[in-house]
Amino acid sequence: MSQTMSGKEFVAHVANIIEPLLKASEIQTQAYFRNNPDLDEAIFHFKRRMFNERMNIVEISKTLASMPASTDPVQLKLLAKQVLDEAKHYDMVKNVIEYLSGDKFSDEELNAEFAWQMDESNVKAKGASLFEEIGGHEDEMMAAVYQFVAEGRAGRVWHAMATSIADPVVSRTYAKIAKDETFHSTIGARTLEKLATTPEAQAKVLAVLPKMTERMYWINCMGTEATKEAASLVSEAYGHDVSDDKMAEMGKSWFAPKGELKDWTPTPRGAFATASNEIVDNFAS
Repeated sequence: MSQTMSGKEFVAHVANIIEPLLKASEIQTQAYFRNNPDLDEAIFHFKRRMFNERMNIVEISKTLASMPASTDPVQLKLLAKQVLDEAKHYDMVKNVIEYLSGDKFSDEELNAEFAWQMDESNVKAKGASLFEEIGGHEDEMMAAVYQFVAEGRAGRVWHAMATSIADPVVSRTYAKIAKDETFHSTIGARTLEKLATTPEAQAKVLAVLPKMTERMYWINCMGTEATKEAASLVSEAYGHDVSDDKMAEMGKSWFAPKGELKDWTPTPRGAFATASNEIVDNFAS
């Protein structure tokens, strides 16, 4: 940067930097669902998504609880809304799992399947550790950049899911979640605009983006498909190692289509929870 940008200009600059990551994440997700995943495999995929929603509730609640009383009330209300949104998403994904599997899926069953990941030493495997590593709990600006990037990526991934799944129940569920996640990203953008207004602050944000883009690429890659198109995007944009050797190190194979790629049409084993086929919202008044 030749000169200090305004907060708004800087957020737009960061958005341009992370665009290849967001596009790569979309491509990976579309490849996974348009390659006709096995139903049981996909159900486990959604269980991971459900667990991630739970961790989002935990991490955002920690951030909210650590804020001083002098915090802008608007910011407090926005983050409180995000916690409630993530809690809704947890139940919405649970509804998807029960619809696809035909079986009830309890919180206790989720705990049992992901107990290893809830251990403090293992939670590090996902975004929660990245949030801690960049100082998100101690530094409001770092929390904001994480929210802007991570929630923006989530919004794009969930939208890719919604447009790659032919089943109307699952598609509408993720279209709603995508809309919420995109809004959550704007909360981070709002805070970043206010705080990243000096050369030092902007340099600090830019310094964490390489780690964030690399980690988020691999998080999404491990849960979806490793396409060469997505790998090329992040390699060219950021110089990240996406070589065959790195793939082998990560225990991942390159995407191999089973046949013609088309929107996933699962055969659900259960019925949706309401006759009107609307998304169940257990928090509705």
